[in-house]
Amino acid sequence: MTANEVHDALVYLQKHGMTNTQLDSLHHKKSRESFSAALKYWSGQADRGSAPRGGSIGYGQRLLHVMRGHRQGRAAFPQLIEEARQKWPPAR
Repeated sequence: MTANEVHDALVYLQKHGMTNTQLDSLHHKKSRESFSAALKYWSGQADRGSAPRGGSIGYGQRLLHVMRGHRQGRAAFPQLIEEARQKWPPAR
């Protein structure tokens, strides 16, 4: 997984109506996550060619799972978020 993939997943999820509250439930820190902050961060990481590290790896996996499931039409965001949180539990 690359920072570019995480950034692209964020763009897709925002475009398709995921809320900041839903995004925050996928994040690994206690601070509130928002699309504007996440897109700014991951855009910078992608520009540097960085790969996710530490807690960001699970966060990226959760984002990609939700994006892929939604893109395939498997389920709505709430179900996909729950699946992602079970498979890669956020360390909060």
